[in-house]
Amino acid sequence: MTIAKNIFALLLVAVLSAAVIFLPQLWDSHDNHRRLTQEKGWNYIDRVSANITASQVAALYCEGELNNIYSDSLSFDLTVSERERLHKSASAIINDVFGEGSIVSDLLGKRLEDKSDYSKRSILAIIDGHAIVLNFISVYAEEVNFVFEEKTKLVISFSFASYYGTLISESGISEKEIGALVKNYYSPILKNTPHQFYFFNRESLGDEESQKYDLFFTDFGLLRYEYEKDMSEIHFN
Repeated sequence: MTIAKNIFALLLVAVLSAAVIFLPQLWDSHDNHRRLTQEKGWNYIDRVSANITASQVAALYCEGELNNIYSDSLSFDLTVSERERLHKSASAIINDVFGEGSIVSDLLGKRLEDKSDYSKRSILAIIDGHAIVLNFISVYAEEVNFVFEEKTKLVISFSFASYYGTLISESGISEKEIGALVKNYYSPILKNTPHQFYFFNRESLGDEESQKYDLFFTDFGLLRYEYEKDMSEIHFN
């Protein structure tokens, strides 16, 4: 009887030892299998992204909050679809400023069709407490280059530079008409703000700046505060 009790005790100890060693492993294996195989339905609600307007981007730029928006590279690797998308956006912006089907839009659109390159610079900005990435696209074409913000399609700066004439002389449209188009574009964006835009047309190569580059210019864009004093004679709002 004593021998039987001893054998039983040894078996009990062996069983308990095995349980202590292997039971947690078996439970973990079962629990992992359950977690991997179970299905659970749930709904994902994304955070509503902060809306951004052209006026907000203009304010950031005019107040000097957006620096280094001009890319160091004249172009970057683009897929066919990306190039087509940027070309479409650039063409739409020209139509927004100068009017779809106008002489100026057709002239500039032809420059984009012949050859155009694009570069991008992304800047992190804080608007209404939200961090937003703004993408500034630089467009380069024959005699034409301009920069716009991709989300809002806001034109930051525009330049038509040629050895033969300004945008006014090349298109045959008067300076007053071009100036009115630029004003009509920026006025709603800058309405009820202290921010301003500039527009100037360099018809003659008689001034020192023109002779330095030997080019005719027609330029417009948003005016940053630090340049207001220097450009007080050519900006208006």
